Amino acid sequence: LGESVPLTANGGLTYIWTSDPSLSDTIGATTTATPTITTVYTVTATSAAGCIYQGTTTVEVKNTSWLTMPSAFTPNGDGLNDLLQYIVRGNFTLGSFSIYNRWGELLFETTDMNARWNGTYKGTDAEVGVYIYTISFYNPVLAKTILLQGNITLVR
Repeated sequence: LGESVPLTANGGLTYIWTSDPSLSDTIGATTTATPTITTVYTVTATSAAGCIYQGTTTVEVKNTSWLTMPSAFTPNGDGLNDLLQYIVRGNFTLGSFSIYNRWGELLFETTDMNARWNGTYKGTDAEVGVYIYTISFYNPVLAKTILLQGNITLVR
């Protein structure tokens, strides 16, 4: 739910997709579908010789949201896994994303869904080790706020 999928047809000269507000375009070989419910799309292709072909495809909408964290990250400046970021699928609203050290000291906190932790605290590289994260987010599918907690390992 809330994601888009490209749809492509081939073998024709012209194409007409079923008229549906969830399609980005109804004329052409490619379109983008953003349905809110599972939807069957039909495309009619006409060849240069005037032959007409029809095809259908179903886009299944799963009304689920999930959020997870990796188990480690490596803020060493090599451009790979340098920022700690959660992985999300579906719709949700971030409440807060926080990082604590082993003594419970808050090192990083944000309510910005695009913010990521770079492995520093007060401008200095945080030590290699295990840190605690908390993430609160509102899941509209469940109509409730969820709190996730866990450990993340910082490796340089």
